Amino acid sequence: MNETPEERQERETQERLDREEYAAFRAKLLTCYGQVWTTEELLKEFDVIAFSAPIVSVRRKSDGRLGSMEFSHWPRFYFQFIPNPTP
Repeated sequence: MNETPEERQERETQERLDREEYAAFRAKLLTCYGQVWTTEELLKEFDVIAFSAPIVSVRRKSDGRLGSMEFSHWPRFYFQFIPNPTP
C-alpha cells in the first residue's frame, strides 16, 4: 500500500514525536534515579528472575547479587536497582 504525501508526513511527525518523548522520559528517569536500562541493556547486566509489575526481580551478572528494580511499561525502561540485604 502506497502512502499519500499527507500520510507520510503524519507518520514521520508521529515518529519524531515518539523519539522526542522517549528521550525526554529517559532523561527524566536519569535525573531522578541515576542509571536507566533499556531491555537490551538490562539483559547484558542482569538475569531476570521474575516480574510483578511494576517490579522486576533480578540477579546482577557481575557479582550474583539479587535485587529488584522498577520498570515503566512504555517506553520500557528499568531503573532504581535496589540490592537485597545481605544475610
